[in-house]
Amino acid sequence: LPDIHTRLVFYKRIASATSPNPLRELEVEMIDRFGLLPPQTKNLFATTAIKLLVEPLNLLKIDAHETQIKVKFGKSPNIDPVKLIKLIQNNPKNYQLKGQTELNYFDTMPETTQRIKAIELIISSIKTN
Repeated sequence: LPDIHTRLVFYKRIASATSPNPLRELEVEMIDRFGLLPPQTKNLFATTAIKLLVEPLNLLKIDAHETQIKVKFGKSPNIDPVKLIKLIQNNPKNYQLKGQTELNYFDTMPETTQRIKAIELIISSIKTN
């Protein structure tokens, strides 16, 4: 967006989203007003959606790199320990638990979209119902 004020308004609206539906509606509004979104804007929406997905789980941090994703748990993570153990047991080459506070996922993910999908899969695999 060339207009700085409009850009800042949309940044604020994206950051203020409290659930996936309003975020998706905002994305549709931007597409309607400005056309197809550039990859950077798509990544911003995807990152914000992940934040909304992760927020109720009490996770401290998620680091995503081209070959590894690290999920750091808070003191009382809202995850299903049975699902976590099954995930690791079923995929020991991809998943490892480092102590009691960090889950590591290993794979080749050179594209940002691949890392986002991997994070979404990890979260959906360990969250409580």
